[in-house]
Amino acid sequence: MKSVKDVAASLDTHEQVCAERYKSIENRLEAGSQHFDRLEKLIWGIYLLLITSAVLPALVSAGAG
Repeated sequence: MKSVKDVAASLDTHEQVCAERYKSIENRLEAGSQHFDRLEKLIWGIYLLLITSAVLPALVSAGAG
């Protein structure tokens, strides 16, 4: 049977391992969030490009005519 000191040491080790694991998870979530923000900006840029490419020829032809 394990002594109280053994259980306490085991719990301390478990807490340290879990703290490292949660720190790693938090870092990965933050990195994913930054990537998502970048992708969102790229999507908005594509929207702007599509709208501009659809409207610009009508504006140019209206100005020439």
